[in-house]
Amino acid sequence: MDDVHDIVFNNGAEETGSSDGMNTSDQAERERSKQCCAELRGLKEQYAYLASDLENVRRRAERERAQLIRSTQERMLRDMLNVMDDLERALVQLTTTAEVSSEQCVAGIQLVQRNFAQMLERYGVTELTQMSHFDPHIHEAIAQVAREDAASGTIIDVFEKGYKLHGELLRPARVSVVA
Repeated sequence: MDDVHDIVFNNGAEETGSSDGMNTSDQAERERSKQCCAELRGLKEQYAYLASDLENVRRRAERERAQLIRSTQERMLRDMLNVMDDLERALVQLTTTAEVSSEQCVAGIQLVQRNFAQMLERYGVTELTQMSHFDPHIHEAIAQVAREDAASGTIIDVFEKGYKLHGELLRPARVSVVA
């Protein structure tokens, strides 16, 4: 950078034909130019440092995000394995015991369902509760029924429940509505 500076100012001195090479205004200009060059070098170094630092922050954030996703998946899958264990115990009980009543089967399945619902709630999954009147934002109409005793848009049957995850729609409820 100084080489360019020297060439520019030496050429200027030769063109003016001054005997000492530079007058005071040229010296002041040369000093300002040196300061600007030094400042530019400093800014380039600072820019390189900041660009490198930004790239490091991006990489670290990506690693942390991937680790967070992995740990969340692991926790959820461990909880789901508990539900799988409950189902396997119920099946073993049904296949090994000849005298299992239907009430015992229902009670066992209800217990597994309750445990699974609690696990979903721990992860922010909640069941949609508004199931009286059709709302296209949270329901999916898969059938229309003609009925005289109900108003148009009234939900008649729920084929699949809808769920929200942390307040946002995870899956719409699949319903039949009055046409």
